[in-house]
Amino acid sequence: MTDDTVFEEKVTVKFHLAPELLGVFRKKLADATNGQVDVTEDGKNFFEFEE
Repeated sequence: MTDDTVFEEKVTVKFHLAPELLGVFRKKLADATNGQVDVTEDGKNFFEFEE
């Protein structure tokens, strides 16, 4: 975790997330960042693999 860092440019973080978790993730991220961050879905498919 990084403390006291200011990102002045647009920051993009890409990862895979099950579609049914997107709404919950979006709300938690907005809550954690005072609504300053939002999630953009790129439309790629998520394939769940069993271990």
